[in-house]
Amino acid sequence: LHNPFIESLQILAAKFLQSEVTPVATHRFEQDIEKTVREFARSVVESCYGALEPEDVEAMPGSVKYRDNSYRRMRDKTKHSQILTLFGIIHLIRATYRRGRAGKVIAPVEKSLGIECGASPAAREMVGKQMAIAGSSQQRSAEAIEARSGAKIGHEKIRSIVKELASDMEEHRQDCQLEQLQS
Repeated sequence: LHNPFIESLQILAAKFLQSEVTPVATHRFEQDIEKTVREFARSVVESCYGALEPEDVEAMPGSVKYRDNSYRRMRDKTKHSQILTLFGIIHLIRATYRRGRAGKVIAPVEKSLGIECGASPAAREMVGKQMAIAGSSQQRSAEAIEARSGAKIGHEKIRSIVKELASDMEEHRQDCQLEQLQS
């Protein structure tokens, strides 16, 4: 198997094994391995999501229906360049569809993947859990998310994801509260 990530891991391992083993070197080695593995996972996710649509936009349906509205395919694919995943930020080149002449634009592949607020479902869960930690401020959450995913995200993105999660969970709130009271 010839893969630049495998080669990078082999180089990191060889370098570690050929140098003096110290706590600092061990720490650096683990961090370098984690960064390389995360980048490999990020590239796999980006590649898989990008492969879901045909390359040629003309091969896609001319129109789609979404929430009882009709949308027409736009001529060219566009790039969504800041999608947060568990493994970092990915870029997705996707077809978009517009409602009417100047109406709302949607990307069906993003709807299928569950990408909302510029984040994958797993990334939104990570953000929600981080913000739910007692005493977790937006700054601490951003730092923890960066440590976990390698991605720097701003407070505005955190707030929009948390707002969307809260909205999605609202319908379950009363049942959960009742269940907690009964247990």
